Order: sequence, then C-alpha cells, then structure tokens
Amino acid sequence: MAKKVSDGRLMIAESKKDREAAAVVQIGGGKKRKGKKQKAAVEYEDTFNIDIVLIKKFAQIGVTAPIQSDEIDARLDEIAKKKVYYEEHGATRLQEQIEELKKLAQEEVEMYEQLDESDK
Repeated sequence: MAKKVSDGRLMIAESKKDREAAAVVQIGGGKKRKGKKQKAAVEYEDTFNIDIVLIKKFAQIGVTAPIQSDEIDARLDEIAKKKVYYEEHGATRLQEQIEELKKLAQEEVEMYEQLDESDK
C-alpha cells in the first residue's frame, strides 16, 4: 500500500485541519515575537468616495473629477469659471444652434415637399 501511495495511485485522506491549512494563503507574516505582546497598529485612512454619476456630470461640463479630497476646492473653482463662461457666451452659442436647426428643418421641409410632388 505504501508503494501505491508513493506511485501516486492512492492518496492518503487528509484531516479537515490539514485541508483548511492547505487552503489558506498566508501573505507576509514571518517570524512572530515570542513572549512579547504585539501592539495593534490602528491606521486611519481618509477615504474619498465619488459616485460614477458625479464623474459623468463632471465630464459633461468639461472638468476632470476630483480624485482626492484636497482637489475639491480646485474643481469648484473650475466649475465657477465654466459657469461664468457659459453665462457670457451661452446666449450666442444657443442662437447659433437655433439658426442651424432652423436651416436643417427648412431643408427637410423642402425635401418632403419635393417627394410629395414627385409622388403625384
């Protein structure tokens, strides 16, 4: 039977403790200090969470979304500048778009009129 185990034909059943120990992956670790208590290191990390919806809204106005909490003030300044720009130049751009849409609408009306006349 020992020969079959060594040949790989048979496997020895492992205990539950051995199977669990084999399934656990230990990262780091190393030697532990025996006899001395380890101090628990508590680290507080200031996390900054931003929702994907907000990232999309920043992209719509052409401002990069803040990645860290200290970038928020700079991004708010950029948004304020964009707001002033849009308030000053928005009316002219809007009027240009309205004229362009009117032109396209008139072209479509003329095209449909030509189609109606050709169908008759």
